[in-house]
Amino acid sequence: MPGLYNYLKQAKQKKLLPEWWSSEHDTKVIKTAMTHKWANINCAVEAKDIRGHYDPLNSPFETTYLPMMAYQVPGRGEDF
Repeated sequence: MPGLYNYLKQAKQKKLLPEWWSSEHDTKVIKTAMTHKWANINCAVEAKDIRGHYDPLNSPFETTYLPMMAYQVPGRGEDF
């Protein structure tokens, strides 16, 4: 999971995460990324499934803010 650690590190350096973000939050993100049914990075998901999961009418945060934030971090996803 070096890619995810690196991604979080870069997001913090660019001040894209809230000021209250801590290493405990990093740990929770990593744990979720490895174990959560929907968010497991070891499983492939298609764009249509993501759009279906995060309905734009009900979740503008997930469909607008998160992708915009992701593009602020260079090297996104190459080494996941």
